[in-house]
Amino acid sequence: MKNLYLISYDVRDQKRWRKVFRIAKGYGTQLQYSVFYCYLSPKEKILLIRDIEGVIDLASDRVLIVNIGGPDVDLEEKIEFLGQKNDIEEHQAVII
Repeated sequence: MKNLYLISYDVRDQKRWRKVFRIAKGYGTQLQYSVFYCYLSPKEKILLIRDIEGVIDLASDRVLIVNIGGPDVDLEEKIEFLGQKNDIEEHQAVII
């Protein structure tokens, strides 16, 4: 089962920032400049952390990963925007 995660980062070096941006974009959807949301399985979360840790400087950069909840979470209740609103797409299971 996948949970919704909010990913935010503060990376001091522009080159490392671009790499973290590409990693986060590969796992989720951008909400703001350095903020993404991602629907991740436990394995995908481990892979995301591994990928980011391989890029950042642990002494000067910072990444925040917040578990918002499972697929039944009410996003409108959990995430609020002030000012310009971003649409949050709810990812549903696709059966083929």
